[in-house]
Amino acid sequence: MDANRISVAAIGAVAQEEPIYLQIGEATIELRRKVPYMEVIDMIQWCIDFIINDRPFISAPLQEIIENLALVKFYTNIDCDAIMNQIEMEKIYNDYDILLTTGVFDELKAKIDSRQLTFFTQSLHRTLESIIAYRNSARGMVDILADNAENSREAMEEVMKMYTDPKNAARMQQLTSVVHELSG
Repeated sequence: MDANRISVAAIGAVAQEEPIYLQIGEATIELRRKVPYMEVIDMIQWCIDFIINDRPFISAPLQEIIENLALVKFYTNIDCDAIMNQIEMEKIYNDYDILLTTGVFDELKAKIDSRQLTFFTQSLHRTLESIIAYRNSARGMVDILADNAENSREAMEEVMKMYTDPKNAARMQQLTSVVHELSG
C-alpha cells in the first residue's frame, strides 16, 4: 500500500473563483463565494472575541449580529472594521440595520459556498458551547478564580463576595464538593 500513496497536491489545486459583484443601492459589493479555510478559522476566532469576552453566557442577539458581520468582513469588500471600531453601539446597530434591511446578509448567505457556510456556523456554535461549558464547569470556575487571584486582589475580592453571599451559599457548597472530588 505504501508504494501506491500519492500526495494531496497530485489531486490538484483548489480552483480560484472569480468574485461575484452585487449591486445594492448605489454600492457595488464584491463577494467571494469561498475563502481559504485558514480565513474561516480566523473568522470563527473573530466572532468568539466579540461574542464572549469575559461573559459567562452568550447573548443570542449579539451572536447573530456578529455572525452576520463576520460574513461581511471576510467575504466582501465592505469595510466591516469601520463598523466595529465605532465607539457607540447605536452606530454599530444602525449600520447593521442598513445591511439587514437592504438584503446584504440574505444575498451573502445565498451566494457563499453552502459547505463553507455550514462549516463556519456549525464550528462557531460548537466552539461557543464548548467554551461556555468549560467556563461554567467546576474546573473552569476554579481556573477563573485562580486567574483573578493572580491578576487583581480587588477582582478576587469581588468574586469572593459573590460566592459568600447567602443567596449563593448552596451553589458555593456544591462547587466546593465538586472541587474536593476533582482534587482526590
